[in-house]
Amino acid sequence: MKDIREGLKIYKGQNDILQQFRTNVVNEHEYYRFTIHNERESIDISDWYGMENYDYLNYHVGLSEVVDIFNALDLPIARIEVKESKDGMTEGRYQYCDYIVLWDILSGREDFEFLVAMVCISQLEFWNDNLKELQNIVKRALKNKGFKIPNFKPTVFVAMSFDEDLKVVREYISKVIKDEGLTPLLIDSKEHNNQIVPEIFSEIDKAKFVIADLTHHKTGVYYEAGYAKGKGKEVIFTCSRADFENRHFDVAQTNTIVWETPVELSERLAKRIEAMTLLSV
Repeated sequence: MKDIREGLKIYKGQNDILQQFRTNVVNEHEYYRFTIHNERESIDISDWYGMENYDYLNYHVGLSEVVDIFNALDLPIARIEVKESKDGMTEGRYQYCDYIVLWDILSGREDFEFLVAMVCISQLEFWNDNLKELQNIVKRALKNKGFKIPNFKPTVFVAMSFDEDLKVVREYISKVIKDEGLTPLLIDSKEHNNQIVPEIFSEIDKAKFVIADLTHHKTGVYYEAGYAKGKGKEVIFTCSRADFENRHFDVAQTNTIVWETPVELSERLAKRIEAMTLLSV
C-alpha cells in the first residue's frame, strides 16, 4: 500500500484530473450496474448455489476477496458487515459481504484516496465478476486520462542462461510467476540505461525472491544467486536433468528442482512458490 501511494503521489493535489477520473469510473460503474440489472431482472436467480434472497445488485463478494482489498488499503475489516449463507453446492457455509456495500466504502474515499483504492483494485486477483469488471473500468479510465501507473506486483528475479534452446523454458517460468500474482524480471528483457551489473543488483534487491536455473552452468547465474543469498533473499534453484550432475560443488547440497521438460518444471515450480508463500504467512 505504501508503495502504491508513493508511486501515485505525483497526482496528489491535481484536483481536476482526480475528479475527472472519479467521474469516469463512477459513471461507467453505474452504467454497468444498470445494464446488468436490465439483463438479469427477468431471470430467477433467487436460488443460485442454494443461496436464499440472492440479489444480483448486491452480489456476494467472498470474504477472502474483501480481506485482500482491505489489507491493500490498510482498512480494518470491522468496517464491513460479514454475512454467512449456506452454499448448496458444497453443503458448507459461505462468508461474504454485499458488493454494493463494498463499493460504497471504496467510492466514499476522497479523490486521491479513491485513485489509490482503484489502483489497488486493479492490481489484485478476483473471481467475483463485479470486481473483475470494476478492474476493467478502472484500467480504461486510467488509460483515458493518461495516468502513468507502475506495476506494483512484487517481482521475481530470474537468473538463467539466455541461450536460444531455453527460450521455451523462460516462457514457462514467466507464466508460472505471473499465475502466482507476481511479475517476472529477466534482465535481458528490461529496458534501462544503466550499467548491467548495478542494474542486476538493484533488481535483486527489490525482488521478493530469486529463481536461478543452473542449466548450461553460466557463471553469471551463480554470481547472481550468490549475491541474492548474501542479501538474505530466498533462491529457488532449478536445473535440467541433463546438466544436473555438472552443477558447481558450492550448490551440490542445495535442494534443487530437477526437470526434464518445461511442463514438469512449471508444475514443480508452482508448488514450490506456493509452499514458500504459505510458510511466509
